[in-house]
Amino acid sequence: MPPPLPAESDAESAGERLTAEKLEALQAAQDDQESNDAVKDPEEDEDDDDEDEELYVVEKIVEHGDDFKDNPQKVMRYLIKWKGYEDEKDYTWESEANLEGAREILEAYWTKIGGKPLPSHQKKKRGRQSTGSQVEPAKKQKRGRKSLPAPEPDATPEPPVGYADVNPDTWKPPAPNDNAWDPLVMNVDTIEKDNNGELWAYLVWNEKNDDGRFNRSKARL
Repeated sequence: MPPPLPAESDAESAGERLTAEKLEALQAAQDDQESNDAVKDPEEDEDDDDEDEELYVVEKIVEHGDDFKDNPQKVMRYLIKWKGYEDEKDYTWESEANLEGAREILEAYWTKIGGKPLPSHQKKKRGRQSTGSQVEPAKKQKRGRKSLPAPEPDATPEPPVGYADVNPDTWKPPAPNDNAWDPLVMNVDTIEKDNNGELWAYLVWNEKNDDGRFNRSKARL
């Protein structure tokens, strides 16, 4: 007859029950934690998102331009100073599309500079349209005049031998033919500047007076 099986001790039964109860408690605590995570307050999530996303506000537009290496299309950009950022290193170049939230500031900048700026390649194309081939009129060449050194303002030049100064109240220059003065004037004797800074020329005419000397008159230039 085989020996009888050993009876289960009370200590072993108590240990097994303690282990099962502990596992059930741990499982219940884990389920509660997962439930709490699933029912998290949405306002807390929004607060976390607001803290992660920083709001930038345009304070003013400093200047504009489109000459950038990464801008082959020549899209106009604006140098922005952000509110709360005083260091120029924090300024950024932004396109018009990125400034929809600061439209009033952008339009005020356009008014300040006289209108919305055009890209550089459009400025080069602007200009007067040609209406056909036009021949520019020949420019009239100015006749040169020999300049003579002017004497001191107070020094009145003495007429050379063979010339006599005329009385401007009684003498009148001869009338030219076809507005040609060259045949009537022998030469320009000298040029002087008066105290008022005006230049006067002494003209020697081919016309002689009663003494047989050539007449010399004074004319303002």
